[in-house]
Amino acid sequence: MSIRGPADRPAPDPPVCAEHPPDTGARQTGRMVDAATAEEDQERTRELSILLDRWDPIGVYTDPGDDCPAGEYACMVGPLMSMLERGSPAPDIAAWVRRELTEHFGLTVTLGAAELAVDLRTWWDARRPRQDSNLRPAD
Repeated sequence: MSIRGPADRPAPDPPVCAEHPPDTGARQTGRMVDAATAEEDQERTRELSILLDRWDPIGVYTDPGDDCPAGEYACMVGPLMSMLERGSPAPDIAAWVRRELTEHFGLTVTLGAAELAVDLRTWWDARRPRQDSNLRPAD
């Protein structure tokens, strides 16, 4: 599956979804981060938001004439970033996506979740955070 859709959407506003808190980019995972790593986290968060908007399982971005704001799937970013960061395999990611689409978005058909999970795992692994010896604890 190729993730498709608008190429240059602005970064979404933080989600208003009560089930998933906003993702600030630098998660409290206990790993040591420096300023450059925090910047990389924010960039990955932005990129993941764009990838989810391009995937668009509920079809809010299918009509190019619509002026729908970016970020419909922002509530998925934090949990997905955590799963990717922990190294969760694509089948686990796909299972979470299917649950999210049915339980949170109310969809009855979740086609494409497995392909999305493989695409996200591949994207994440290609953008793996750099290792650095000058690290400080995450705030």
